[in-house]
Amino acid sequence: MKETIDYVSLNKKIIEASKLIGEKKFKEAKEILLSYIKETKNLYKKENAINYSFKNMTEFYLFVNTFKVNKEVYWINLKCDEAYRLLGYISVEEKDYDKALKYLKESFKYNPVNIKSFFEVVETHKMSGNLDKMKESIESLYDYIYEETSLARFYRNLGFYYIEKENYDLAFSLYLISLEYKYNNFALNEMVYIRQKLNDPNFIIDKKDAVKIIKENNINVGIKKHVLSLLKNLSSDKGLKKKDPNYIKSIKDSLDVLTKTIK
Repeated sequence: MKETIDYVSLNKKIIEASKLIGEKKFKEAKEILLSYIKETKNLYKKENAINYSFKNMTEFYLFVNTFKVNKEVYWINLKCDEAYRLLGYISVEEKDYDKALKYLKESFKYNPVNIKSFFEVVETHKMSGNLDKMKESIESLYDYIYEETSLARFYRNLGFYYIEKENYDLAFSLYLISLEYKYNNFALNEMVYIRQKLNDPNFIIDKKDAVKIIKENNINVGIKKHVLSLLKNLSSDKGLKKKDPNYIKSIKDSLDVLTKTIK
């Protein structure tokens, strides 16, 4: 008789580890995460097929449309990608940046479009002080952005980079546009910091000029067109709406923000 795998119980370990990380109990969290990986790693293996973990249908189709694979792709309800991402986060907190990058590389083996893992790579380079690698990793994740919160974070990270490079007009513009997608106190504080650096408390750039500055620096405003089309197609899928109305609502809510005109 084939053994039934209790995915729900297994995945509760990721939730438990996340809670411990929030409490700064890194040793205990690592033990749980490494145990989880040991238990689940081999469950991804399937003859003539590839098993991946995806957060939702958007990630599944992003993967299928981006990566050309010769095997069938199966979506398995496990979270090895998240386990490795959290191990990467812990390693950054412990200032072991090389180990963090190794863990994050493993994360992508289980979900090549995990946007949180991409941002963790950015954070690793940021905390290690490698600005060139930070910028490179920010740019590499753009193709996989499909939510307004991630787009805002993308601009905030670029804003940080350009503050460090003392390109204050561009940095201010990036923070300003990030607020169009998601309100964030950090972005507001950085805009105050830029005014202080310029010794001009009244410094301002209007949104129209901000968009122009960003585009002149070969940075896209908004998500990629093919990702936007994917979201629109998913939002109108009647079968998905019947199966998971909350997911469809979340897509439509994101589209409301992602498709608005910045004035």
